[in-house]
Amino acid sequence: MRRLGKRLAAAAAGVALALAAGEVALRVAGFSSPHLYRPHPVRGWELAPGASGLWTEEGRAWVEVNPAGFRDVPRQRAKPAGVFRIAVLGDSQTEALQVEREERFTAVLEDELAGCRAAPPGWSGADRPRFEVLNFGVAGYGTAQELLTLRDEALAYDPDLVLLAVYTGNDVRNNLEALELDPARPYFVLPVDETGPGSAPGPAPSVDVGAPPSVVTDAPPSVVADARNLELDDSFRDSRAYRLRTAPGAVLAYALLRRSRLAQLAKRGVSAAKEREAAAAAEERAEKADEEALAELGLDNAVYSPPATPEWREAWRVTEALVLRMAEEARAAGTGFALVTLSNGIQVHPEREVRRDFAARLGLERFGVRDLLYPDRRLARLAERHGIPHFLLAGPLRRLAERRSLYLHGFERPAADGGAAPDVARWNQGHWNSEGHRAAGELLVTWLCRRWRREGAAQGAEASSATIRSPISAASRSLPARLRWQQVSWYIGASTPAKIPVRSWKATPLRTSSRPAARRWGYPSTTGSRYGWSSTKARARSSDPIGFEPGTYWLGCRKWT
Repeated sequence: MRRLGKRLAAAAAGVALALAAGEVALRVAGFSSPHLYRPHPVRGWELAPGASGLWTEEGRAWVEVNPAGFRDVPRQRAKPAGVFRIAVLGDSQTEALQVEREERFTAVLEDELAGCRAAPPGWSGADRPRFEVLNFGVAGYGTAQELLTLRDEALAYDPDLVLLAVYTGNDVRNNLEALELDPARPYFVLPVDETGPGSAPGPAPSVDVGAPPSVVTDAPPSVVADARNLELDDSFRDSRAYRLRTAPGAVLAYALLRRSRLAQLAKRGVSAAKEREAAAAAEERAEKADEEALAELGLDNAVYSPPATPEWREAWRVTEALVLRMAEEARAAGTGFALVTLSNGIQVHPEREVRRDFAARLGLERFGVRDLLYPDRRLARLAERHGIPHFLLAGPLRRLAERRSLYLHGFERPAADGGAAPDVARWNQGHWNSEGHRAAGELLVTWLCRRWRREGAAQGAEASSATIRSPISAASRSLPARLRWQQVSWYIGASTPAKIPVRSWKATPLRTSSRPAARRWGYPSTTGSRYGWSSTKARARSSDPIGFEPGTYWLGCRKWT
């Protein structure tokens, strides 16, 4: 008996030594496949707060999850004074484990906005905010989980703008269980209606009296009803897959996966086997459909053309309703909302012939589709109809890639087999690399700055054409030139009275012949921006667009800077 015990102890010691040696070898070799997620009772899963590790499955980057459960620097929920916050909702393309945190498009957006000359609504060049771009992206999320993230997390940080980053490659499919085939995630569903989509009346949305028209009340009836009638299906909590993930043994397994390279290697092997099975099934489905499966794993060729099956029609219907619902809930919280579509690898392939060949093999001409941007344009039409600001990245990214021969997706080019010509159609797959993130971030900065500049110009034009309800007071008109400080109040249209401290006085004519001259002499500009301190002595005419009553005023205002 003692001999048996000794043999078992020796065997256990040998196994432990072998495992330790394997663990050390994997660490020395640089292998790492950290487990970064945990189950979530509302969204199905989330990034585990405090999780970290070296990501090497695609790209190579050190990943850290902040205490709130997102791959971002720690952020305080209470927004600091002088900060303009942008919350970005998305999936793995936004989460971006493949690149370093500071290389992601959200980090580029935060850094580059500091140089934007235009100011967001409510701010000015003289009183510019500091920008914070919060990244709420989580791999595998669809629009349904992103809506839940908006409700449960993003709005708690008091963002000034919510950007929904749609990855058309799989977001539409993610939103319908019949296509996604994943019982361990939440879905939003529409009630069955025998009279047709969107005809169910549904409850009226709550709108504050006097508030501007909401997205829902301005939308066409069918999509409006869908947005109102969306119902959350959270039955995933009863699924076998979710119960296994939340079992006591699973908690221990997750802890082991976060620390052991051997466990991570085993998990990667299992995941690779599942991916091969999924790829084989996709190829089989493609062959039955008489088309070659050129799309990368996780993407859907069917998204590039109008929906041809009931499942895809329902997926698009739910997706559009979700976008509308998200815009409504963001605006109800007093937050701006905008839609941004990202890019799929084949959409921005630098070789035009590769894109054309792909589209031809899919037979897109049968649907009257001329390129691979059908899902992006469909979402753009939805946004245009309902007054949602939107930007499609795939178009400008494609032109950039073609002009500079850039591969914005993927991290290595496959070598040719046996000396054959390389399969360039399979290059540019996967997630954005650092060049893709940099390009996307810079394009978003340009778009936002231009939009803010246009909005400022429109507001300024409106203010310039309004009439002064209460012109400069008589006491202010007779102020002596030596006076350094005086409070002057004015009213433009229905705006709130603004008190303007006058620091210096000079007798200069108010010029209205041109915009530069108006800026030079302190005339309120049509850009809507605020100005540095100055003052003018002006004789107002009845033709002046700002609406002063005729007379001579000491006008305290802020000049162009």
